[in-house]
Amino acid sequence: MQQQSTRQTIGRAIRTFCLLGLVVLGGALAWYSVQAQFVTSRPTSASSAPAATASLRAQAAVPTANATSPPAPTIAPSPTALAAAPRPAQLAEAPNVRVSAGRFTGHSEVTLARNPRNSENMVGASKMFTDNASYQFRIGTYVTQDGGQTWTDNGHLPGLEQFEVTSDPVVAFDNAGTAYVEVLAATRGSRSASSLYLYKSVDGGTTWGQPLLVSDDARGFNDKQWLAVDLSGGPHDGNLYTAWVQIVDDTYRILFARSTDAGATWSEPRVLAADERVARQGPVVTVGSGGEVYVVWSNLSGSYFESSVSVDGGFSFTPPRHGLAFRNVDPLNGNLRRSFVLPALAADPRRPQTLYLVWDDGRLGDADVLFSRSTDGGATWQAPVVINGDITNDQFQPWVAADANGEVFVQWFDRRDDPADLLVHTYAGRSTDGGVTWSELRVTNVASDPTVGLPLAGDAGFYGDYQALVSDDTEVQLFWNETRDGQQEVYSASIQDEHWGLPYAVREAGPARHNRSPAPEAIENE
Repeated sequence: MQQQSTRQTIGRAIRTFCLLGLVVLGGALAWYSVQAQFVTSRPTSASSAPAATASLRAQAAVPTANATSPPAPTIAPSPTALAAAPRPAQLAEAPNVRVSAGRFTGHSEVTLARNPRNSENMVGASKMFTDNASYQFRIGTYVTQDGGQTWTDNGHLPGLEQFEVTSDPVVAFDNAGTAYVEVLAATRGSRSASSLYLYKSVDGGTTWGQPLLVSDDARGFNDKQWLAVDLSGGPHDGNLYTAWVQIVDDTYRILFARSTDAGATWSEPRVLAADERVARQGPVVTVGSGGEVYVVWSNLSGSYFESSVSVDGGFSFTPPRHGLAFRNVDPLNGNLRRSFVLPALAADPRRPQTLYLVWDDGRLGDADVLFSRSTDGGATWQAPVVINGDITNDQFQPWVAADANGEVFVQWFDRRDDPADLLVHTYAGRSTDGGVTWSELRVTNVASDPTVGLPLAGDAGFYGDYQALVSDDTEVQLFWNETRDGQQEVYSASIQDEHWGLPYAVREAGPARHNRSPAPEAIENE
């Protein structure tokens, strides 16, 4: 009997050991599954990194060519597991600070930059409308000297009154503390014209000099420019880089120019991509930690992103590279214009050749915010993931930033809190592991009706094409437009690192079914 009891005891111990082994094995497999979602189709090991860099430099030495795009990259299979985000999302412990003074009828298309010499000094800009019904506006600026607690609305930038509108603002600082705002200046109608101009401020955005000409190439309509400054501390530190689209009949040319003298003069425009009857839009520029210049834009005819990179300070570029596919989300409830996908791009200042790309996408039936990471300078991209915790209502118009702590932040408009999928809150997400896991917050304490005071851009309402955020080692500053005051006004909020919730796993987005994007005319030309 004692022998039998001993055997039973031993048997139970063996079964317990096996059960524990299965639990450990299952946990390991689950963790591996999460990590595997973020493995690129062509991973680069540490030992192969020098070869990859050499290959990149060899490509960049080749002058720009308008060759047919290479085959699309292979993307890893997509699981169908839903995101495990908390619901409802945690409300941020951050005051919503009004930025605009309200002297104009609407404000949208906001942009923001922080002074690297004084983190309390930030400069923003936006469209400031004078007539919503006829889509009349100009660009104006805002400045804070106390980290966003209070703002001064400077009103419209002067000096381009010969143009009917100024549009598409983008703000940047250089390491000397000089602030820049680039704008598109345009006339409308049958004799339309457009040019790019740059404003400079040497007092942190309080006052601005006269506009400097960037490009007035009259062969087509110039549109959707973006500006970046080299802050890497390398041999090209202080260079200014801009990219834009020039519409010539049915050809959309992606153009690029650089300035090596703080915007006083600019190089002749370089063509990064141009093919007859191929529509391209929305080029964004960012500078990597090693001074690399990255440009990403949307190929609307093919519904995928393209990119090009320079490793010699913008002197030469790789031919355009075929990137991730996307699916349009237009129309959005409330008659909001969202007729084509625009990318938002950030370079990681801590991880060389690491880029973060976000956009709004309709592949899952509603609008979602998608995120992808490249660790080889944009040569390959990881399978895109949905970072918003909600899977039913619309999330749209995201922007992205990365800081030296290795954190990635994304901001977007979110409708999850309204069963009618109309009212909008501003949400934000943070990842501390390069995009593997995320935590999110609802930033706004009041919902906005985007149809209130809605400027009309053609047949659709205009709630903006982009918003903004900047981050440093202690907090992230968000910048957006909303309607709690009865018309579109600009607001901001500062979120400290300790206020973020617990991270959650995200799901892959799956494949995007092809839907050819319309070839958009420049709205300023209507």
